[in-house]
Amino acid sequence: MRITLAVVLGVVALALAGCTPGPGPLPIPPSPTATPVFASDEEALEAAVGLFGEYLAFADTTSPQEQLEGGRLEGFLASEALDESRESLQEWVDNGWSSSGHSSIDSPQLQSYRESQGVAAVTFYLCEDLSAVDVVDGTGVSVVTPGRRDRLPLEVEVSGQSSQNLRITRSDLWAGDDFC
Repeated sequence: MRITLAVVLGVVALALAGCTPGPGPLPIPPSPTATPVFASDEEALEAAVGLFGEYLAFADTTSPQEQLEGGRLEGFLASEALDESRESLQEWVDNGWSSSGHSSIDSPQLQSYRESQGVAAVTFYLCEDLSAVDVVDGTGVSVVTPGRRDRLPLEVEVSGQSSQNLRITRSDLWAGDDFC
């Protein structure tokens, strides 16, 4: 029996093939990392303060009744802030109150910026200036209490999954030392 060189090489190749490792498991692709909502604390504060300013401009130029209609508040507010605003606006409507003039904000300061599961939350302090705002009843008589504080220190929280869907979730009068 004559074994040809080709057969011997074929057997050796088959034997060696059984000894070499296979391709192994496929590598697991890296899991996508969540892109932060904001690139920096400064960007987060700028977006949050911008939203608050837009909300004040809306409130200054829209009657309390119009604010309550058509879900317009939901474009600015959510959670606690939305509930409180609805209650307050309903009181204004019931009393026939309206405002004139424009409020402004200044001195924003970041308190915290955090993200969890793709949702950003920005908490900041600012001063709301009401000195150019009057509240009048249905007959045009001012209902502003004499000696009212014209500059209010506020702590505001804004949250959302992107800069386009941020909503004010809380706006409270600061209980600590007046920083305005």
